[in-house]
Amino acid sequence: MHKLNFCKSLCLPKPFQGYDCFGLDIIHEFPEAVLVPMAGIATPAHILYASRPVMYKNGEAQILQTQELDSKKKLDALCSDPEAILLAPDHALDLDPRADIVFENRENSIKHVIERLFSAGYQRVAIWANNGIGRDAHAEEDGVVRTDDGIAAETRLNGKVQPFYQRGIPESYQNTAHQHIHIAPVTKKMFSFDGVLLNALEALHDWQEFKTLEEQRNTVRENTVREHLPGMSLCILDSEQDKLSEPLLFTHYPASANVLFPQYVMSGLIRTIIVNCTKRHQGLDMNNPETKKEHIQETKEYYQELLNS
Repeated sequence: MHKLNFCKSLCLPKPFQGYDCFGLDIIHEFPEAVLVPMAGIATPAHILYASRPVMYKNGEAQILQTQELDSKKKLDALCSDPEAILLAPDHALDLDPRADIVFENRENSIKHVIERLFSAGYQRVAIWANNGIGRDAHAEEDGVVRTDDGIAAETRLNGKVQPFYQRGIPESYQNTAHQHIHIAPVTKKMFSFDGVLLNALEALHDWQEFKTLEEQRNTVRENTVREHLPGMSLCILDSEQDKLSEPLLFTHYPASANVLFPQYVMSGLIRTIIVNCTKRHQGLDMNNPETKKEHIQETKEYYQELLNS
């Protein structure tokens, strides 16, 4: 979806000079994605499934692996290649067919994580994704500037056009332009956070019936009205009720509530809900730097053992 935005904050295992990188540790790698620990900003054992970037060159798309991004020299070569287009694939509603290769095995990878959590004794797992980067730009309006095919090519903010995401795009539902799928087990102490989350989303949004991620993508591609509103997709699985042999079913909540509830920052809505539940039910303040540091490390070690055992 994001034609030239090359995410350097979640694709690299460590920070290095010359690039804006958060240095989040990769705790597990799939061919099409990486997992990074996110416990410090929501709830313990919270991780992020982030799609790998794609390089499109000479009519072929290639998923970039960690070793191809592990030095400034390699990154410089990729970024300076005039014939290469770098893509940061984004969510189920992505319209850019060049990024399809990162979605082919996504469901199996996510199910692998869920299966391991079920095997570890968790009864419920919540999965959510921030979908979309904001309002389409019509005429000279601010928003996402798209090609005739509906592919996001640029963004316009305060009249300034950039070939990447700009924070502050109207109706934006996320602060970075990369695939964000969050996974977190619902612990016994936190057994209410998934219900609170569901109720809040339904209260604040219009919502659509269950769809698989692939169905959501096909629906948007077939839509002749070029309005790609951002939103939230949520899937809550119960180990005793849901079979992983069936497609993951997500409810999609378009962000129409942005106008009705301006006091809510949509990109931080889920985080706010879960952080509040974590503090209320577990007595943990995830905004405390030491608490955050502790649980990020524990989450990293936990999933490395869980997924490699």
